[in-house]
Amino acid sequence: MNEAVKNKEIEIDKLLKSKIFQISSLVFVLLPFVIGQRENPVIIFQTIFASVILLSAFALSFLNLYAKTKKIYETFVKTLLLYSVFIVFTAEILGFFKILKFGVILTVWLLFLCFQLYVYLSKNKRMEFGFPKTITFNFETSVLLLILAITFFIAAIYPPNNYDSMTYHIPRIEHWIQNENVSHYETSNLRQTMAAPFAEFVIMHGRILSGGDSLMNLVQWFAFIFSLAVIYRILNMFGIDKKYSIYGVLFFATTPMAILQALTTQTDLVEALFILIIAERFLTWKKEYNIFTAFEFGIALGLATLTKGTAYPLALTFVVVFALISLKHFKQRIIGAVLAAFIAFSINFCHYSRNYIAYGEPLGKLYGTVSDFKLNSFLASFPAHIYINCGVPMPKDLFSHISNKYYEILGIDYKKVFHYGNPVSNSIKDFIKFHEDTAKNPVQMLIIFILGIVLIANKKYKCYRFYTVMVVSVWFMFAYCIPWQPWVTRLQLPLFALSAPMFGFWCFQTRRKKLANIILVIMVFVSVFPLAQNKSRHIFKTLYTSRYKLIIKDENYKNAVSEIDNLKIKNLGIIIGGDSWEYPLFAYDYKNSVPKITHILSNDLGKIDENIDVLFVLERSIPEIDSIIGRKPQRDEPFVLKRDNKTWKIVYSPK
Repeated sequence: MNEAVKNKEIEIDKLLKSKIFQISSLVFVLLPFVIGQRENPVIIFQTIFASVILLSAFALSFLNLYAKTKKIYETFVKTLLLYSVFIVFTAEILGFFKILKFGVILTVWLLFLCFQLYVYLSKNKRMEFGFPKTITFNFETSVLLLILAITFFIAAIYPPNNYDSMTYHIPRIEHWIQNENVSHYETSNLRQTMAAPFAEFVIMHGRILSGGDSLMNLVQWFAFIFSLAVIYRILNMFGIDKKYSIYGVLFFATTPMAILQALTTQTDLVEALFILIIAERFLTWKKEYNIFTAFEFGIALGLATLTKGTAYPLALTFVVVFALISLKHFKQRIIGAVLAAFIAFSINFCHYSRNYIAYGEPLGKLYGTVSDFKLNSFLASFPAHIYINCGVPMPKDLFSHISNKYYEILGIDYKKVFHYGNPVSNSIKDFIKFHEDTAKNPVQMLIIFILGIVLIANKKYKCYRFYTVMVVSVWFMFAYCIPWQPWVTRLQLPLFALSAPMFGFWCFQTRRKKLANIILVIMVFVSVFPLAQNKSRHIFKTLYTSRYKLIIKDENYKNAVSEIDNLKIKNLGIIIGGDSWEYPLFAYDYKNSVPKITHILSNDLGKIDENIDVLFVLERSIPEIDSIIGRKPQRDEPFVLKRDNKTWKIVYSPK
């Protein structure tokens, strides 16, 4: 009887046909959009319309591919790759012809949707699925559904307000829409142009179709769900049953940084998804060679590198082993390897070309996130990568003494290794501060460290050794190429995703099931804090706060944009710093026409385009403007200047 209560099985058909379930699901999905956009009802309906188009296109693509493969999990991966490639080439082709606007984007998506619908109706009418007829609601599935439900609600209800999103992720999208192409443009923040653009391509499609920013956070949220599905697929490939596969899935689902990233418009979860697909396609290709699988490996590699620059060291281990196996079986596999390399390069070709023309390098200018590729630098950085997640708090003086002694033994200058300052001692405050840039993952990091040793050294886990060695190698390669930095836990997110199956392996094979359950409960307990104590997006705050105030709290900034709106201008020049908040200029609900926003890079005001009569000035020093203002403007002091004949006068200054 107790067992029956514990594992409650519900028939899916009855559940889906239940009116109460249908109504409650619809209300839950629509409610955050209604609350979040309560100030603009038109956007609510346009957002729902856009969601239906995008989701229907994905669903029909899945159904049509499933008709050929008859394998649910593999079809899911193939659909993700097809859908993503369609987004990339749509953005690039429409951008090339400078027709990246609502009517054209809508037409393209409707044509794609109609094509998929035609294929489905003509060939797949009697298709049967191997979905389970019942679903078991136990502790594990209930926790997973709760995490997904809460993160969806927060992601949908909140506008994007992450620091990087305000400075370059979202502004670059707005400039693309404004220019009707994805070409490089003059900007004070080079990351707006040279950073890998795939995640922003996806966000851009939703932004154009919905007319607002309600779907922006959901790109990472869907990447979160899809990553969990690929983790389940990898565990399934190793013969792990459903009960213990969910353990591996929950390992990543409860990772604090994964939960926090699922609510933002950053790119780390999207990158993690494609790194997981690289691993999954590699394992499939290694087990049973197929030229199409090699081709899909290349697509996943191309999409990963088009998402984020850190994908290069993350994917390198898989690429090297892929190449070595291809050379070993030269006659059989070399064509597939060449095709994989070709498609990966093709996906990135347009972005490489733009960067090469603008900066002389395909990847653009390198910042301090890259190592000097020396062994001593790795020996200094790798312990810092581990310690920042799971190191015990200790007095600052003691930590400095130990770390400096360690650097002295290695004979390195830590200032040359750590571009953002020397690693600092952990504190209790650090572990309870849940922010999407710096959150720690102590439980997961400790488990990975222990299981990395156990799964490799113990013969009992021999069948999982190859995958574990690959993952550990990726950790080493990442630390070799990417030095420690204060936000490195965010950059490590794909590593935690790759490591998740290791926990499922151990739980399935170990005799210490009680210990596995205790660890799972601890991970679930820790996951409550990023869900409830999110520093950037508190779950209830948006219920009584205006959407624009959630984007930017600074009244001076808001008043400056309001003054720009009152001036009824068509062109606005902005003189801002290299990492200033720009998105609030686009997000403001203009009563008059929205001005075209252009970065002003020249220090000579006389060379500014005659069409620009108003300047928004923030945080950047130009002698002529400094003399008008009386000093250099600061981060929280926006000024608005208006051209009067040949002179510029202040029309707004901060209080």
